Amino acid sequence: MPVALCGPTLMPVVPEIAERHPDLKLVVDHFGLIGYADDGGLTHHPDVLTWARYPNIAVRPAGAPDCATDRYPFPGMGDLVHAFHDAYGPHRLFWASDITRVNGHGGTRRRASWRECVTMFTEHMPWLSAADLELVVGNAYRAWHGWPA
Repeated sequence: MPVALCGPTLMPVVPEIAERHPDLKLVVDHFGLIGYADDGGLTHHPDVLTWARYPNIAVRPAGAPDCATDRYPFPGMGDLVHAFHDAYGPHRLFWASDITRVNGHGGTRRRASWRECVTMFTEHMPWLSAADLELVVGNAYRAWHGWPA
């Protein structure tokens, strides 16, 4: 059973879980978010990029606009996504919008529309090849879970 996890108390034990359960697929959500910096930007676990050495760990940059310090198309987040892509590759990097949060539901500030959550990846990350983009926005997640095409 694949498990998605997030939270400051869980992040420090992710490598231990990955080592103890090598057949368990783990998805680290929200870039390994552990908090927000004073400028409103993302603070992720400092070792999350090194966890790519575990083949049973993947990452999901869900809610990228909410973690950005800049405006759409969130170029700063593009740099961070690029770092995750370089570490994990397109087969273990899964796009997600977290639309209920980034669109201002539940009392949060509105950071992005659904379209902007999608196009920040599809139109504003030119370093993603067409094949990598197909993987990141759906096919890699499907394959990770063993779901048919």
